[in-house]
Amino acid sequence: MKTILAPVDFSDITEVIVEEACKMAKAFRGKVILLNVAIPSPYPTEYIIEGGFVPPPVDSASVREQTEKSEKLLHELAGKWQSDEYEMEIRVIGGEPVPVILDFCENNGVDMIMMGSHGHGALYHLLLGGVSEKILHRATCPVMIIRSEHHKLPEQRASA
Repeated sequence: MKTILAPVDFSDITEVIVEEACKMAKAFRGKVILLNVAIPSPYPTEYIIEGGFVPPPVDSASVREQTEKSEKLLHELAGKWQSDEYEMEIRVIGGEPVPVILDFCENNGVDMIMMGSHGHGALYHLLLGGVSEKILHRATCPVMIIRSEHHKLPEQRASA
């Protein structure tokens, strides 16, 4: 277990994911890769035109702005958790989260993915699915899902 990928979206669970990934990397003297997938457009990934799917237009200025913002936040996170006991790397990649994360794992020798789950309800998952759930079912390496604190049972929160 040398390379641990921690995809983060800067939500409330990000710090917990990074902390746990760093603990694992320390135990194995490995590497943590903090990855943020900068989604290039606020529009749906595809929309229908005459029965076919086409990608939405991408505003390169907004992608550049989002990438710069993500890099700054990742540098801040990495600075908090940097240690001589493991390596730390940051990456920002534009695109849709699921394919970007899966491709990154395949092409970079990732041994484990450690990511969060926001715990959306059943209807949300039925209609849209969750990134964590999709990664869990499609990844070729082990995946550890860390639940968001507000979706834990009261006795789980008390013991954390």
